[in-house]
Amino acid sequence: RRGDGPPCTKYARGSKESAIEIASNPERVQEAINAHNVNVFSSGHAKVRQNQEELWDNISEAASGQKPIQLTAETMCRNISILKASKFRSAMAIASVAKFRHIEHEFPWTPALQRQWDKSQNAVHRGLGPAAHASPFPRGEASKLIDSSDPLSPAGPLHPGRTIKIGCWWLLREVELGNCCLRDVT
Repeated sequence: RRGDGPPCTKYARGSKESAIEIASNPERVQEAINAHNVNVFSSGHAKVRQNQEELWDNISEAASGQKPIQLTAETMCRNISILKASKFRSAMAIASVAKFRHIEHEFPWTPALQRQWDKSQNAVHRGLGPAAHASPFPRGEASKLIDSSDPLSPAGPLHPGRTIKIGCWWLLREVELGNCCLRDVT
C-alpha cells in the first residue's frame, strides 16, 4: 500500500453510545471534525487544490492588487481569461477551486455568477483540441514480459510482469494498481 494512502480499518458497526459519547465531549467532537477534514481530499489532491488556489489568488493580486474570496462575474471572467490566454488546459479546474471556496464561505452563488461560469466553460473548451494522453498498454505485449521478481525500474513493483498482467486483466488505473496490497489479490 502507498505510504500516503488513507489508513484502512476493519469494518465495525456504528455505535449509538460511542456517537453520544463523542458528541458530549467538545475535544472529541473537534478530533472527529479534524479527522473528517483530513479525509475530504487525498494528500495529493489537497496539494493540487492548494496550488490551484494560490495560482488563482496570485492572478487576482497581479490584476487588481486584491485576493478576493467572494467572486464576482467580472473577477471570474478576468481570471479565467488570463488562464486561457496562458494556455492552461485546466482553467476551469482552477476556477472551480475559487468557486468552492466562495461557496464554502457561504457567499451566494448568484444567477449572474452561474451565467458567467457557463460562458467561461464554453470559451475555455472552444478550440481546445484533444489532450495528450499516454498511449494504452498493448495487451499482447503483457505475455512477453519476463516473469522476474526484480523491478523494471528502481522504485517499481516486484514481479512487474505479474503486476502488469493483473492491471490489464482488471482494467486498473496506475493509482489503483499502485495501491494494491497482497491481501487485496489473494
